[in-house]
Amino acid sequence: MSSDSSQTSVKQSLRGVLSEWLRRAAGCVCLAALLLAITNSQAQEIASYLMVKYGDESADPEMAMDFLADLSRYLEQAPCFRGKLVRGWIANTPELAKALMEKHQPVLAFAPPGFHLMFLDGDKDSSTPILQLPRFGAEIERYYLVASKSGPENLRQLQGHTVRSTFSVDSKYLRAVVFPREFAPGDFFKLQPSGNLADEVFLMVENESGGFGTGETGAASALLFDEETKRFFEEDEMVWPKLKTIWSSDPLPRDLVICIGDSWTNERKEQLRDALLTMPDGPQGEALLELMQSSGFGAIDAGMLTQVVRKYRAHGK
Repeated sequence: MSSDSSQTSVKQSLRGVLSEWLRRAAGCVCLAALLLAITNSQAQEIASYLMVKYGDESADPEMAMDFLADLSRYLEQAPCFRGKLVRGWIANTPELAKALMEKHQPVLAFAPPGFHLMFLDGDKDSSTPILQLPRFGAEIERYYLVASKSGPENLRQLQGHTVRSTFSVDSKYLRAVVFPREFAPGDFFKLQPSGNLADEVFLMVENESGGFGTGETGAASALLFDEETKRFFEEDEMVWPKLKTIWSSDPLPRDLVICIGDSWTNERKEQLRDALLTMPDGPQGEALLELMQSSGFGAIDAGMLTQVVRKYRAHGK
């Protein structure tokens, strides 16, 4: 064999060895990258939270996507969630809230008191309200029955009549907490859902019978408002003068911040409380509060919440 042929053979052999080495090295790098990615994903634990806004059409996963992402980023900065990937979910009905609770097992909820009582109360070690969220400047929640000027004068006159509302509240909370037992919806009067409260107001004030009784027009005798809905219609100078409030509930707690599960030590609860109470102090938190129509989180009225829990439990199923 010539010297040139020998050199060519050696070069080809070296190329083959080098190619095989590079192929194996690349495989090792890919395997190492895959293992690192798996390790990192395992190390970054996911923590879910649930936002519950009964009856709010904007409380939709697609519509609330940006808000949930922003709130998640804010919570990830809190020491209690350090190293965790925080994901948010949203529900506007009790049914959807229950389904999301079961599927994602959130460790935190921003929810009305009825949610806490329905799904969480009874296991106090694993469900703890730590703050409330005033909205529109209101420190308390109330429910109102509103009728036309010529309609019923009080709650007692609604016996057997139809009341409508657009927001969704679990029926037990209404019956056990919001209304006096002798005037419970479903027994004393009919409570029906409505898809458009503005239309209901128009029907009620235009009804020949003054909105007192549905008659042929289909108008309700009264409408059930929460604090937010009442404030909305009060700003309408054309409509509100034609209406009157015939009943209001006792003061009730606002939406609650609820720690869920046994992973919440006292230290972590304090860290979360601090992160939420200081939201107004920075542009990121301030923007989130503006979207929530709030100036900031506040302390829970423990006495009021205790009274609500007592009423709910005393009502039975």
